[in-house]
Amino acid sequence: MKKISVPEAKQLPSGAYRCRVKVDGKTYSFTAAKKADAEQEARDFKLGYLSAPEEKTVLTVSGAIDLYLAANEKSISPSTRRGYKTIQNNRLQSLMSLPVSSLTDAICQRAINLEPVSPKSVKNAWALVSAAVKHQTGKTFTVYLPKLTQEEHPFLQPEQIQTFLSAIEGTPCEIPALLGLHSLRRSEIMGLKWRSVDLKNDLLYIRGSTVYDEDNKIVNKPDNKNKTSRRTIPIMIPRLKDLLSSAPRDSEFVVTCNPNTIWAQVNRICEANHLPKIGTHGLRHSFCSLAYHLGVSEKVAMKIGGWADYQTMRKIYTHVADSDIAASVKSISDFFAPKQ
Repeated sequence: MKKISVPEAKQLPSGAYRCRVKVDGKTYSFTAAKKADAEQEARDFKLGYLSAPEEKTVLTVSGAIDLYLAANEKSISPSTRRGYKTIQNNRLQSLMSLPVSSLTDAICQRAINLEPVSPKSVKNAWALVSAAVKHQTGKTFTVYLPKLTQEEHPFLQPEQIQTFLSAIEGTPCEIPALLGLHSLRRSEIMGLKWRSVDLKNDLLYIRGSTVYDEDNKIVNKPDNKNKTSRRTIPIMIPRLKDLLSSAPRDSEFVVTCNPNTIWAQVNRICEANHLPKIGTHGLRHSFCSLAYHLGVSEKVAMKIGGWADYQTMRKIYTHVADSDIAASVKSISDFFAPKQ
């Protein structure tokens, strides 16, 4: 096979290396931490481009993703589509410009190995790329993905929840945060309507959700994430009922602030009070932590939280139990430690 030559990669101020190649009058840039990797990415691209069938339009990996999304438009939710477009624009970039006909196991594996993100993010990115290419060509690849690690979302221990409640009192993020402590997901908090708030019976009816599409526009979905997500939750924090009773109803939605602003403020408050930065998911997890410590059964907690299966619920309960064990072990160790 003829050796493909590319220009020498140049080092950038950041320390990374960039190799630029010109093909058919267009310049393509490839950046990597190592000089050899940047040059190899450029070489792979040039080889794939030159070896592709001579057609007016060459189907690239990015183009295959566009066709895949178009073919599955009705079955892909707006938020999922937004995630796919983020992958298309930011992940496995050394593959996106390559013709699908030029892909090999080695080229795909090299792109996977160079991804500087978590194993889960790499897995999600490769799942989209491989599905899109298979959809267009029927072609599959044998690659090895990085081993998934157990992701641990930060959450509040029961003793930290009271500190958090005092810190958020009177702030714009108080109602959203209290809803999060009732186990609502971010999309459910943003999608909660006043007609679903029953203050007479102290109930919240979780019906529908609000997400953002690929153009960062709000999409109100009549359905929840899954069947168990459609649920009725008792209002358990008196402060939330007081706030809902006195809040203005200028909109059909309970929460009208920008969600990114809300959770940024939550994290700033947490940091200022020496609490873990929890975000929305952390508040759901904090609900589980409190339920576990109060002896609430997995079945009841699962129903309130709208989890689809016991496996997810048990993972969270087990995580909390493990933290209890670790704390107990430390207490025992401290007891036996030499006294100074």
